Amino acid sequence: VTAAAGLVGYGVSRADGHGWTSVGVLGTLLAAALCAGVFVLVERAAAHPLVPRSLWRLPALRVGNLVMVLMGATMTAALFFVSLYLQQILGYSALRAGTAMLPMTVALIAGGLAARKLISTFGPRPLLVSGSLTTTVGLLVLAWLPADGGFPWRFVLASVIAGAGISLMLLPVTVSATAGVAAPDAGAASGLLNTSRQLGGAVGLAVLVTVAAAGSPNTPADVLHGYHAAFAVDAALVLLVVPLAFLLPRRI
Repeated sequence: VTAAAGLVGYGVSRADGHGWTSVGVLGTLLAAALCAGVFVLVERAAAHPLVPRSLWRLPALRVGNLVMVLMGATMTAALFFVSLYLQQILGYSALRAGTAMLPMTVALIAGGLAARKLISTFGPRPLLVSGSLTTTVGLLVLAWLPADGGFPWRFVLASVIAGAGISLMLLPVTVSATAGVAAPDAGAASGLLNTSRQLGGAVGLAVLVTVAAAGSPNTPADVLHGYHAAFAVDAALVLLVVPLAFLLPRRI
């Protein structure tokens, strides 16, 4: 699985410079598919598979893993491009950029704490939908950030909105996906969700870096346009959580 994920990320990251139909890119993606196929064959034949077969038969867990892939891509790419925007476009130092991202961190923490209280009242599905829509709004505002200006109030507002939305989704999807899991398999189910999030982050970031680098940007305006495109695609990815949320239980 690690080899497959790494090969996918590497292949996607090379697509912008070499083209999707190049031998190197297609060969790398084919190798990733072969690694994934070998993993599936080994797991099917194993007496004690890494992921118990019973888990794959749980619809909520399957959907939850898809949501985690999208969330991983959204979170990783948002943090990556926010940092690049502050340092490469606004010219912030690494320390100043980290300080400017503190409101987003606070929003992530506050959203997680709020989710713990709201989930018992509204259930996981409304939180997933509202978190997805909130994150989408924040990312779309990030997709319109200016190249200059004084204190970046628009950035702070957008990052807080996006951070709060992301953290609103994490607990509900975990609770929904693992609700029907037997106690002995709880650890494996949790590990599977975490793996999906990390896989989504690795592959999603590779894809969005390719989006941002499309057209070989040579000027600061081109670079900013690439970041805007990446934020917009990131917003589209997290918006896909909305239909998936309706495939999960409304209440636990």
